Amino acid sequence: MMEQHLGIVIILWTINALVALAYLLITLYRDKRSEAKEGVHDRRKTWILFIMMLLCVGVGPLFLGIAWLLRHTIFHNPVDLEDAVFSKDRVDSRHPADTERERNMAPMEEALAVSDKSSLRTLMMNVLKGDVSGYLSSISKALNSSDSETAHYAATVLRDELNNFRTNVATMVNRMEEESGDEMVLDGQQLLAYMNEYLMQNIFTSMEQLSYVNTMEAVAQRMYDYEANALHAVHFEYLCLRLLDTDKMEECCLWCNRGMEVYPEELTSYTCLLRYYFKQGDRDAFMATLESLKKSNIIINNEVLELIRMFSN
Repeated sequence: MMEQHLGIVIILWTINALVALAYLLITLYRDKRSEAKEGVHDRRKTWILFIMMLLCVGVGPLFLGIAWLLRHTIFHNPVDLEDAVFSKDRVDSRHPADTERERNMAPMEEALAVSDKSSLRTLMMNVLKGDVSGYLSSISKALNSSDSETAHYAATVLRDELNNFRTNVATMVNRMEEESGDEMVLDGQQLLAYMNEYLMQNIFTSMEQLSYVNTMEAVAQRMYDYEANALHAVHFEYLCLRLLDTDKMEECCLWCNRGMEVYPEELTSYTCLLRYYFKQGDRDAFMATLESLKKSNIIINNEVLELIRMFSN
């Protein structure tokens, strides 16, 4: 009886070894043919599987056989990688983070709260390092600092930045007046974005702010007259928000409606109208616009989602 069982084991082990050896020879032969076409292959996987088949009698070949069968039957369809992009150009940062500057940055409110004048000035200088065009509203708070030198730093930066802005806007407007076609459109788009970056911070006097908003509207009007699509959805948003800030309600309504006509499937077209109706106190129009947004296929952000939840209760 014992000899019979031993004979069965030897037979099974022999069949298993033959199957493993056949797998090894076939795989090595296939890899050798592929090498001539594609280059060197890594054979470590082949040898590992061969050893596993030898050690796991019956189970090893059965497992690999079932895996091979499933791969060539159920999972035989090729993977659609049409929408997958592995280009490094898509992920490499063109403007890497300035870690040195970030380490030296401090919030303006924290800088002004420092009582020691020496530390306050050091913090202020760190805040002013690099491009400050997007932080002018915060820097203007330092004008009221009890430390005269800190206030002087802030005043100097604001004076230089605002003078540069005035000069650049005048230059760009004059250049636009001499251009036409696509060149005029491109310069106009850049000018609207540039002006919005400064005007949204409300650092000018009310009269000067209104004057530059009128300039933005004139630039947008020329582009709109040339071609409505020359203004992107974001440019309509820039103009509508700046008109709303200066209480030019009639003009804001005009450009909000134009933005909705040109870009009816953009979220900004709805948010501009919602802001306008909210400031006007027109509840019916506000709720109608909000309802239209809810029924559309537009992907909304968290801010608008909270707005919908608030007015849907």
